Amino acid sequence: MRTDAISGGPTFASGAAATPKPATYSLYGLRVRSDLPLPLAPERNDGADLTVRFAGLIPRSVPMPLSKEWRREGDQWLLRFQNHTGQVLEFRYDLGGKSINIRQSYPEPSDTLFVLMCPAFAAALHLQGRLALHATSLVHNGEAILLMGSSGTGKSTLAAALAFAGLPFHADDISALSWDNGRPVVQAGYPRLKVTPGICEALGLPANALRPLFAAAPEYPETWVDCAVLPGGFHCAPAPLRTIYLLSGRSAGLQTPRLETLSPGQAAMAMVRFLYGTPWLATPAASAMQFCARIAATTAVRRLWLPEGLENLHESARAIIADANF
Repeated sequence: MRTDAISGGPTFASGAAATPKPATYSLYGLRVRSDLPLPLAPERNDGADLTVRFAGLIPRSVPMPLSKEWRREGDQWLLRFQNHTGQVLEFRYDLGGKSINIRQSYPEPSDTLFVLMCPAFAAALHLQGRLALHATSLVHNGEAILLMGSSGTGKSTLAAALAFAGLPFHADDISALSWDNGRPVVQAGYPRLKVTPGICEALGLPANALRPLFAAAPEYPETWVDCAVLPGGFHCAPAPLRTIYLLSGRSAGLQTPRLETLSPGQAAMAMVRFLYGTPWLATPAASAMQFCARIAATTAVRRLWLPEGLENLHESARAIIADANF
């Protein structure tokens, strides 16, 4: 994940006094009480599993290459980003992951939002003992299907095509799981999908549907699409997990997607690589394998190769929806 765009305009003039009124949200299966407005509908404040506070502005650091640190400092954990201009973004956690205090060297809170919604919340889930997969979730007939894969395999592209084909969007990048009667359940994320403008153009989404990830860097190569403009909208409730598609690349020789079912053992070994935060959160190997083996024992995992070319997006989406019907 790139964070070299963090910069900003004049919103936080001087520390926490300028922050908005806190609100409560449901996110990744948690009740979150946050100073920063999140891209979700606020709910009634009846307690929180996680509290997010803006703790003030800090000075810039010495310019250096883009870096990310995750370390323990006494009775806190620190997640710290710095970019090549010396801008700094820090998230400090209590040991149980029940609170996040944010400090940053730039005044614009919207330029913190993307990093907060992905690695910062993933670290809190980790500290609370809640493992998550680095996967995007959509919902088909009330059940979640996950798209999992390395960067460049087409995960976001296929997610956008499926959402455009009418599947409700569910979670981007972080698929937090719980269990119900032995079956994995995917928790809802937030109603924004990260894509490139080129994908949106290929799918026919209007340019005014896009929102910048970073206000200070409108040229950033990825953007957000608000799920309100997508045919299926957003599924805001947990959904039982039906199928995981492990994206394995694109092939110029394919006309339609190629699928291969993995055995539970193969699936568990493949999934371990895609725990969110691997390797920097350093989840113990035994816990990671146990988690993935439990999912693989109850869930179909299919390796997926996609055809080359944006012109095949719609056909690929139709093929995945047809496969999910079985």
